[in-house]
Amino acid sequence: MDSVDKSRRAALNTMGVFSAGMWLLPSFPFLSKEQNMIKRKIPSSGELLPIVGLGTWQQFDVGLSEEERRQLTEVLTLMIEKGGRLIDSSPM
Repeated sequence: MDSVDKSRRAALNTMGVFSAGMWLLPSFPFLSKEQNMIKRKIPSSGELLPIVGLGTWQQFDVGLSEEERRQLTEVLTLMIEKGGRLIDSSPM
């Protein structure tokens, strides 16, 4: 198995765990609504953002096919539906 296959497998595993967590959120009413999320203020703008975001570096490097990209769309859609608003795409 080459490093690309390992990276892809790791990304898909991470997305699976994340997706499972998003499905479990309704079981915890105190976590399922955006207004109840713990947030912090961005000093320069005053905008409130949830303290937990979605990191995409390497985890979203899955390929160019429509099927591979569809899985990413599902993860992002669930994140937004559950009140997530912070996506970190920095490679560092």
